[in-house]
This record gives sequence, C-alpha cells and structure tokens, in this order.
Amino acid sequence: MLDKNVIEQFRQDLPIIRAFAGWTLENLAEMLGVSRTTAIHLENKPNTMKTIHVYAINYLIAREMLTNRELSMCIDILIRNNVGAYSISRKALVKKVEELKKTVGKKGAKQLKEELSAWMTE
Repeated sequence: MLDKNVIEQFRQDLPIIRAFAGWTLENLAEMLGVSRTTAIHLENKPNTMKTIHVYAINYLIAREMLTNRELSMCIDILIRNNVGAYSISRKALVKKVEELKKTVGKKGAKQLKEELSAWMTE
C-alpha cells in the first residue's frame, strides 16, 4: 500500500507526465479501461486515486518510457528528484509544461509532446 502523500504527489504530477507521454485524458482513460470522467477525477480530484490506479498508470508509463527518452528524463526530474543529473529543475519543468499548454492549445497532445521533447534536448 502506498502512502497517501506519495499518491497525491503522483496525482499532481500526472498532467506533466501525460504531456511528455503525448497522452490526452481520453488516451489515458482508454488505456486504463475507464471512462473519460473517471480519468478526469483521478487526475483532478484529491483523494480519488488509489494504489491500484498508481500501479496501473506506472505500468503504462514504464511501457512508454521504453521508446520515449524525454519521458524518462521527466520521470527522473519529477518522481525520483534526480537533483543535479539534469540542468532542468522540477520547477522549470512544470513551468515549461504550463507555458506550452497555453501556446499549443488545441493542437493536441502529440504537438505538446514534440515541443517538450525539443525543449528537453536543447
């Protein structure tokens, strides 16, 4: 069983992780076998996500990381807090995702992923 604080931090980081994975909420819901509404609640409502959800999403992330180097870097920065391993801080990473979400807008998750990948490899 995971600590509630760990689950809450994971929930808060999920939008950033989704951005690097190139997943929409619809993609996540489909991969988890849940409704879009459930995926929205998991990501946005505190105390909704349970240990089983974290494990299921972690499986999807691990699978995606096999081919997505930038997602691996994102995870290191967000989850593992690999301080000093990258020139990008957790705070800068979160800020950049928020900035790009505003500029990318309706272009979609794939475009956001591409722009984040370009930024990470600069």
